[in-house]
Amino acid sequence: MDTQRKGQPMSATTNPASKPKITPPARLAAVENLSPEFMLILSNLGFEVVIVRFQALHESPIWEHPGIELALDQELRAVGAGQFDSEIDMIGSRWFFFHVADLSKAMQTFKRSLEARGLLEITTLLHAETATELRVWYPETAELINTTAEA
Repeated sequence: MDTQRKGQPMSATTNPASKPKITPPARLAAVENLSPEFMLILSNLGFEVVIVRFQALHESPIWEHPGIELALDQELRAVGAGQFDSEIDMIGSRWFFFHVADLSKAMQTFKRSLEARGLLEITTLLHAETATELRVWYPETAELINTTAEA
């Protein structure tokens, strides 16, 4: 029997190797991007939140591009426009959250990159103007969407 310090038996609940790691749900990290407090912190650091949303039905071309968020992250970093933060996979869609320092350059990079991959037609680019308002940048409707972030 494995023993812990001072001769105490080591159970499955006290053995650090057998404990599952507790990590917050991936959704929590992504949804936090739309909390007023976090948006204020990002703003103070010179960042804004951009969401790249893909239609992700079973036959969607997004599934032919595993790791698209990492490729977009590299492209944003290369032009000094921002970086990938987190994602939410929902039924029928995938939402990728990016922190951007140069909104115009980031949107141009996204559009150019996604068009080259044949993904622009299934993409919606959103800018979080406030914690409850998302502006649609592509397709170019400039529609304002009111939203409530829930964990």
